[in-house]
Amino acid sequence: MMKRKFVVGILLLCGMLMHATIYTMDLTTATDMNGTPVGYDATTMIMDSTYSEYWAYQYIYTNNAQFMLSHLPSGASWGGVSWEGFTLSKKKTSTNDPFECLAKGGVAGEGTPFVLGYYSDYQSLTDGYSSCHIIFDNYYYPQHIFVCQASNTYEAITQGNAYANKFTEQDTLTLIISSINSELKDVDTIAYYLAVNGEFNTTWQQVDLSALGKVYGLSFRISTTDMGQFGMNTPTYFALDALTVSSEAITGLESILSTPTKARKLIQNSTLYIMRGGNVYSIDGRCIGVEK
Repeated sequence: MMKRKFVVGILLLCGMLMHATIYTMDLTTATDMNGTPVGYDATTMIMDSTYSEYWAYQYIYTNNAQFMLSHLPSGASWGGVSWEGFTLSKKKTSTNDPFECLAKGGVAGEGTPFVLGYYSDYQSLTDGYSSCHIIFDNYYYPQHIFVCQASNTYEAITQGNAYANKFTEQDTLTLIISSINSELKDVDTIAYYLAVNGEFNTTWQQVDLSALGKVYGLSFRISTTDMGQFGMNTPTYFALDALTVSSEAITGLESILSTPTKARKLIQNSTLYIMRGGNVYSIDGRCIGVEK
């Protein structure tokens, strides 16, 4: 009887731990600030308002304005030839186009939408905050985001061009992801290397953001070792998708149970274990062995 009560108590604890609500950015819900759905140019397959200076495109909204992505913070496209911040793309090619990523589409597959960022160091210095930032409708705990190399950036660092040098093993290209406060100022930072030690990002990679804690939003900056007289020589394009946040801090066990790979519970000798992906985890989320 006592053993049964102990087991029930452990299961109730699991239920209490699973109170956090997980939200993932859904680009199919993208709208302007008026709530008008985002469209794509039939020829270029990029957001048809990429160069729009209309105020309603200052931010791209997704998930009913739960995520708000900065777009053209300068407010000037110079006649439709310049933009910065974020736009959306459905390009399913990978050539040398600045609106492509090497995966030829979002995390969901080729031709699906993804976020294309263009970091402007000049605009960021002018505004005092990054040209590429995402604001939340509430304070959330970021969990992870998927990052992929932009096609023209990849060609520049692997082949070189008239403006950028081909990377050596000593060169690095870094995506700097920071938590931001309500004034859009950077607080804590995570670095993800798009290129380091002669190796390059070539597909969607999940970047853990859980160390940032509870935040107002996120900012994104590019740093490169290839610098010239007027700043960075490397193109500062990058691709993002499937940003995932939580309403509450997630424990190790919650993180395991909320992953796409199905997990199952096992109680052995009155102790709860979690089995997932062939591994065995303790209640605090530590991997303690492999399933036999």
